[in-house]
Amino acid sequence: MAAAHLDPLKHGYHRLAKQMAIDPDHAIFRRFGELSVLNVLRLQAELHDMEEQLKDTRLEDGESDDQSRKLYAFDFRHMRRCAEEGDSEQLWLDVRDVGGGFLTGIEASTWAEEHNNDFIGPIRQANLGTSDQLTDLLNGKILDLYHSIIGKRSKKRMLDNKIRLYSPRKITKIGNAIVAAASALFPTIAILVLYFVREMVHRIELVIVFTTLFAIAISLCTNAKRSEVFSATAAFAAVEVVYIGSTSN
Repeated sequence: MAAAHLDPLKHGYHRLAKQMAIDPDHAIFRRFGELSVLNVLRLQAELHDMEEQLKDTRLEDGESDDQSRKLYAFDFRHMRRCAEEGDSEQLWLDVRDVGGGFLTGIEASTWAEEHNNDFIGPIRQANLGTSDQLTDLLNGKILDLYHSIIGKRSKKRMLDNKIRLYSPRKITKIGNAIVAAASALFPTIAILVLYFVREMVHRIELVIVFTTLFAIAISLCTNAKRSEVFSATAAFAAVEVVYIGSTSN
């Protein structure tokens, strides 16, 4: 029995596309994350190799006895004109396989320190706006110190001799714990110190010191806005003033 004729505009992908267009909540696609990352890594390796080829070609052109090739570094139009005549490798380089194994060929220097300002990475939506100086410090010098003393002994922390693996989520949790502990200690320590000081002038001086330190800590340890820092500092100062007023006699 022959299959019934189906209108391609009302069935199959056309119907699915129409439904997704009508109700965007049904528009679900695979992002092919592993393949996308693999493709980017291969393109990165190709570009890195082409960059090295370009450096070599520039040196050859600069050291050449041909005065025309020496002009390539100063006159792009001249270089392009020579390229049209098939006489310039600087303007175009063939893409080829790098080979040599992972991180053993030219791409072994892809993540070298000299390229620190040239790196990019995927940004998670949940982490947007959470960066602050405390987080940067935990991810920087403190993590370097921890790794040099403890972390380097763990095999699971090292991808190879130059690349180390640490969870940003765990580092963020440590930062949150530090901020929570500091927010609890600041008021209680301030009140404890003020309890042992009887002279009013000295109490006021301590209020100024504690309030200033509190404001600096909020600015450095959180990503609070200026208005939020001002409000929190004013509230903290108010607590100290109320305590002083209630115990001044």
